[in-house]
Amino acid sequence: HPRMMVAFAVAAFVTAPHLVWWLGAPGDVGGGAARNMVAGLIHLAKAAGGFLMPMLVLLLVLCPAAFWRLPATDSGDQPADAARLRWRRLIGRHLLLLVVLAVLAIVLTGAPKVRAHYMFALILLPLYVFQRIEAAGAREAALRSLALILVLIPAGVVVALPVKYATEAQWCARCERHLPYAEWADGLRAAGFVGGTIVADWHPYPLAGNIRVQFPNARVISTKHRSFVPPRPSEATRQCLLLWTPRPDGLGPGNVVDVANRALVADLATLPETRIVEAPLATTRSKWARLGYALLDPGPGDCR
Repeated sequence: HPRMMVAFAVAAFVTAPHLVWWLGAPGDVGGGAARNMVAGLIHLAKAAGGFLMPMLVLLLVLCPAAFWRLPATDSGDQPADAARLRWRRLIGRHLLLLVVLAVLAIVLTGAPKVRAHYMFALILLPLYVFQRIEAAGAREAALRSLALILVLIPAGVVVALPVKYATEAQWCARCERHLPYAEWADGLRAAGFVGGTIVADWHPYPLAGNIRVQFPNARVISTKHRSFVPPRPSEATRQCLLLWTPRPDGLGPGNVVDVANRALVADLATLPETRIVEAPLATTRSKWARLGYALLDPGPGDCR
């Protein structure tokens, strides 16, 4: 339809700056090395499979006929038959085009990683398979079993999620959903922080956004988005708080100091005195999480 050109124009407008940047970026950004290409294709297959599970397995087991060549039962002279065939072919070609474009993007750019949530583009695949199930004339018992399982799975998730939250702290490795941000904030207040500027690390935990909730009147800068420096609040104090995760897989305090120097002209030649605040994970008292910090009062440069 001609109005589809509007969608293409919007997509081009959104992606054009990124494509221009990529074409002018250094070779290691868009290198397209064979190793990266293979890794990207593997990630694509894993992401697509992960997004479609467990429905894909259920359909393969209960309705295998939908994945074979279909009989010409819906290509007759009736308008309804022609319409069903038309829509099924349209969705099938749409999905095939998406896969081809994804493979080409990886081959041409060498992108080594494809995330599962990108595969939301495949959201029409179940509809396409259900259309093929109808055309294949699947057994009534198989359809009833499929319907029952599709009802039980989300019902099971509703029950499983609270159980998972209640027990996960006992065996989790990173435990992102159980971090004691409120207790950490209480410890920082007890150490003397009342407001000002916070520079927070982002790996392995997104500290900046979660700490921002605990100190709504403070200016918070994330080392992940270091180019975004919001203005100081009107009632700003002179304090500067540096935060990081003191774990082996963390980026360490040096990353926070570097951002403070570059974005806020803090001119910190050496790392200030560092301290630790810790608190138990939610739902358990047997495991504790630690937060590294340095409190400067007054803060140097514009870190205040």
